[in-house]
Amino acid sequence: MINRIITLTVLAIWLSGSMINFENAYSAKPIIIFDKPSYSPFATAKILIVDPASNTDRDQSNFVQAVVYTKSNVGNVFTFTELSPDAGVFETLIRLTPNQNEWPADLVVQRDDTVFVDFSSEGGSTTSGVGIDFNSSMVVFDRVQYNTEQAKVFVLDIEENKVSNAIDTVELMVWSTSDVKGLKLTLKEIGTNIGIFEGTLSFTKDQSSGTALKVTSADVITAKYTDKTLPPPAKKDETKVETKDLFAAALIGQKNIEPDIRPATGPEIVDQLGNALASIQLGQVAIIQDNVMNKQNTNQKFAYIVLIKDNDGITVSLSWITGELQPSVTFKASQSWVPEQAGEYTVEVFVWESIENPVPLAPSKSVPVTVTHPLE
Repeated sequence: MINRIITLTVLAIWLSGSMINFENAYSAKPIIIFDKPSYSPFATAKILIVDPASNTDRDQSNFVQAVVYTKSNVGNVFTFTELSPDAGVFETLIRLTPNQNEWPADLVVQRDDTVFVDFSSEGGSTTSGVGIDFNSSMVVFDRVQYNTEQAKVFVLDIEENKVSNAIDTVELMVWSTSDVKGLKLTLKEIGTNIGIFEGTLSFTKDQSSGTALKVTSADVITAKYTDKTLPPPAKKDETKVETKDLFAAALIGQKNIEPDIRPATGPEIVDQLGNALASIQLGQVAIIQDNVMNKQNTNQKFAYIVLIKDNDGITVSLSWITGELQPSVTFKASQSWVPEQAGEYTVEVFVWESIENPVPLAPSKSVPVTVTHPLE
């Protein structure tokens, strides 16, 4: 019984607030649980079967088998392993792929497909399914112009969030007018289970090497990312996955570019009364704000994004607001943050055209901030 209580606790954490009644999960009829409401075609699906009737040996972990199949392909038999002795909960991991020849994995899926699990035991039979979705991706630099600064490159690709409890990576090509061959840059997911990736590119006057790209004044730098999981109306068939190359560009040089919409002063950190904070105490509500101005003669849509990282570069908070500014109007954009751990953090602010179309409307800005215990 103790093992079952522990297993129920693990299940509750694993499902992050699912509305399933876990005590009822130990009824006679088996239950199939997917770790996500839908999967990308390159995802790894974590699947649970709750079936106390298959807990035949309470002193050791047992095994069960179930047929996993799709509406577009013949299924296979997969083995599920009991989480712990006397748990009655069995787990398996299934790697998905849209093309077995090009990306070998466990199960072939197609866009708009459904993955089904069919399981039978002495406790009964049950079948459950989950959909396969494709999403659009994007790539963007954090600035429209660079001098000697490092450049940050972001990729939004939900499908590349393949492991929900780990930091995934993606790769893209970056080149300049001075070095058209360029280099390959690896981007790391900014946090677990997010699907947003970040990489840093430096510049050199010498030959490109590592993450340093050769540039000269007035060069254009270009990033290319290949999206391998396109949503409709992109074509698809049983043997080929249509891909699309996505591009972002920025300028190298001293030419002054006055952004038409931009933060006026840089991010400020204040309390709820608007008083400036030199540091933040644990549990205190901090407001990250900036005056965003529109210097154009037309309305401009924008997204004000606040990204907060700890001293190890791990994202602890990501939030944004969107809106539209009329000509010559200044708007005080703000987002709140309640830190959960003491330490050193960096607050980064971005102004993009929108979340869906992350074209930088202004250079990003950042400020350091210290979070302390109340008694310090």
